[in-house]
Amino acid sequence: MMQEALKYLDMGYSVIPCGQNKRPLIPWKEYQTRLPTQGEVREWWRTSPGANIAIVTGKVSGLTVLDCDSQDAVSAFLSIYKGTTPTVKTPRGTHYYFQHAEGTRNTVKIKNLDLDLRSEGGYVIAPPSINDKGLPYKWLVDLSHNKDSLDSLLAFLYIGHDDRQNYYSRQMSSMSSNVVMFDHGRRDNDLFHTANHLAKGHMPDEEIEQVLLAIMQGWGEYDEKWARMKVKSAMDRIERGQRNLAAEVEEYILSSSGVILSSDVVNCLHLSSREDKKNLNKILTRFCERGILQKHGDRNGTWRRVESDIEIIDWKNAVTDEYPIDMPLSIGDFVKLYPGNIAILAGSSNTGKTTFMLELIRLNQQKHKVVYMNSEMGASELKLRLEMFKDVCPVDKWNFTAVERSDKFADAIEPDAFNIIDFMEIYDEFWKLGGWIRDIHKKLKNGIAFIAIQKQSSTKKEQRDFGRGGEMTIEKPRLYMAMDRGRIKIVKAKIWRQHDRNPNGLARNFKIVSGWKFIPTDEWSSDEDKEYQRHGIINDKDFPNEKGWNH
Repeated sequence: MMQEALKYLDMGYSVIPCGQNKRPLIPWKEYQTRLPTQGEVREWWRTSPGANIAIVTGKVSGLTVLDCDSQDAVSAFLSIYKGTTPTVKTPRGTHYYFQHAEGTRNTVKIKNLDLDLRSEGGYVIAPPSINDKGLPYKWLVDLSHNKDSLDSLLAFLYIGHDDRQNYYSRQMSSMSSNVVMFDHGRRDNDLFHTANHLAKGHMPDEEIEQVLLAIMQGWGEYDEKWARMKVKSAMDRIERGQRNLAAEVEEYILSSSGVILSSDVVNCLHLSSREDKKNLNKILTRFCERGILQKHGDRNGTWRRVESDIEIIDWKNAVTDEYPIDMPLSIGDFVKLYPGNIAILAGSSNTGKTTFMLELIRLNQQKHKVVYMNSEMGASELKLRLEMFKDVCPVDKWNFTAVERSDKFADAIEPDAFNIIDFMEIYDEFWKLGGWIRDIHKKLKNGIAFIAIQKQSSTKKEQRDFGRGGEMTIEKPRLYMAMDRGRIKIVKAKIWRQHDRNPNGLARNFKIVSGWKFIPTDEWSSDEDKEYQRHGIINDKDFPNEKGWNH
């Protein structure tokens, strides 16, 4: 169960442990806004090895799930939905997984059917969990590693014009107001919500607990431990709320470059209260007075960081020799790296990031000192991975230093070595990645750093090739690549090997054989090259003039 939970986490879903009664075994409110760490997941299932797995729905996981608890509900739903989306057969009915529908919360008894919605503030039990009668949850249509492949819950309802679909469209669009507090499926969240507000009103702990117990009796339960847990969670939140907001804002600003929007700071730091937003404006004004920020343009809430720190470049004594490294798939035929450079590989889950990094070690371990930092694998798993290379490199021939590291990477960087970070792990506050990369860049001297990060899920075409942290991760690297399943793309290459060929935008398909070998399945080409080939254009001479182009 631990391994299955970690798989869901690796796919970007927030997981929590639940008992067979579907009740969370931990305080889970914070995991509605952030993913747990691998360490937290391992500890939960070490403590409760038989715990079921629940996936938290809503924005944090990018999921909205429709829970059909009877065959009538399934039939009603399938009368309007004709698509294919990840589907689970539950002991009582069926779960349909969709992309997160903004603005939707938990909703029960839609159209008086056994048709419930699990979204913001909710969770669903996931396979291979088993209920208290020994009945399993099973995938009918497996959950994809690519969240973009999930159907849109609202999109299919707006297709067509018949009255039935329009009726369901109106039902779905008004779901956010169709809620009943303390109904089944939302009780844990509502208890915390109540405790949180009473705590903010300075009611004593004991009295808040009495209120929660009275509420529970209204639906026929009396669980002192559950009530006490909700009170503690509420008090912990208030304590966390008394944070040094100015320090967090300053860290965000120092991790940013270019134009900074107040709205971006609000979103990244999860500032929801009116008081926090008011304080933010005061903090930004003070930073202007200190010379850290200055107003940018005519729009309100638009700032620019003042780059006042000057670093003298000793160009006369600079090394001009290339830092020679070999890379899989002939990437080195197009780009060069120099001492002090950073390269980024932004990859989706389970696409071969670790395999790529281990192949980098194999190819370069005889000519450079290699330091490999890993945030996931222990010694045994790493050795097993290296044994896959036995045909080209026996285990006893590997020559590198392996370091377990999940944060503060700059502290472990060896300035003159070939540093490989696999991978830079972060599950919230993605903006911090830009600062981490900048800190590593400052630490490097004659060495380089090759960093793997998780590729972000985005519906915006211009952001699909960025890692988590977006444009903040692309400033310092001299080489930036994006990897999906079976495809790698050069997003940014600042130093070209061939002066007459720009490698930016070039992509190549590949397959991984024997667990390590990258085998190309086509040549490097850009989307533009493919378009030319589709029209039979071979070179510049064949490119038609404006009048001759037939669209």
